[in-house]
Amino acid sequence: MRSRCLTAALLALALPLSASAAPAASRTVVFQGGTVLDGSGGQPLEGGSVVVRDGKIVSVGLAINVKVPKGAEVIDFKGQTLLPGLISDHSHVGQTSGTTMGSQNYTRENVEKQLRQFAAYGVTTVTALGMNRPLFNELRKEAHADSFTGADLFGAGQGIGVPEGGPPQAMTNSAPDQLFRPTTVEEARAAVRTLAKNRVDLVKVWVDTFLGKLPKMKPDIYKAVIDESHKQGLRVAAHIHDLEDAKAVVDAGVDIIAHGVRDQPVDAAFGTDSGTTPLRIPGYAEHRELNITGVWRQGRKVAGKLTGAPAP
Repeated sequence: MRSRCLTAALLALALPLSASAAPAASRTVVFQGGTVLDGSGGQPLEGGSVVVRDGKIVSVGLAINVKVPKGAEVIDFKGQTLLPGLISDHSHVGQTSGTTMGSQNYTRENVEKQLRQFAAYGVTTVTALGMNRPLFNELRKEAHADSFTGADLFGAGQGIGVPEGGPPQAMTNSAPDQLFRPTTVEEARAAVRTLAKNRVDLVKVWVDTFLGKLPKMKPDIYKAVIDESHKQGLRVAAHIHDLEDAKAVVDAGVDIIAHGVRDQPVDAAFGTDSGTTPLRIPGYAEHRELNITGVWRQGRKVAGKLTGAPAP
């Protein structure tokens, strides 16, 4: 029998009540008998048991070794797999609805609907990487407080793009309050300070010509964004397409590469320099989609890890 994932089922039980819900009686649920991936990187636990009490996981182990608490609800998930909630570190919310894309879709109803859908897929945490409207600040606070059902929400606020450049207006149909598009270094720094005032989780910049069709962010602008962001205690994620730009923003001190290099193979030296921990990056030909979420600089880990799907 093909295994099925129970992440969303566990999430539904583990999520606390919303702030507006009435207190409920203590509840204990035991998932028993299936395969458990505990997220530690070890071998899958066959015939596992997970005990959830009042919305919190209190124990994980072999079913034969776990005592079922008195009065607990037992859910048999033999032939199925249970794993920790997933985290999306590069998503967008409120951009689309059906087949449409544009600022008209950035509504409370639509964002909450999308966060509920993420949760249904087993994604417990979402990072909305730019193009967020001011409503984002309110929704993020409510998501942190579990005021509505759905994935938790973090993000970069509006993000910083290029006048007449990326992200393409013709594609995104964005509103003026979804992006900063600075023309000067001081405007770039002011945009970062505004984002910091709104307590965003990180800053997003677009450094991409979109296949040569649009002007690219000038180095003095993204260097000012990176410098000011670090002064404000914020990390910076850069949307890039070309290897040349990926190297340039990393040299400028960017913390996260938000997309893989897509114009040519990535050389093994990329991501390393004097005093850094080397990071081996497979060439693009070896991956359908390369997601660089890890850069070590001066012995400091400034992002996560390297992942990619093997090419056929």
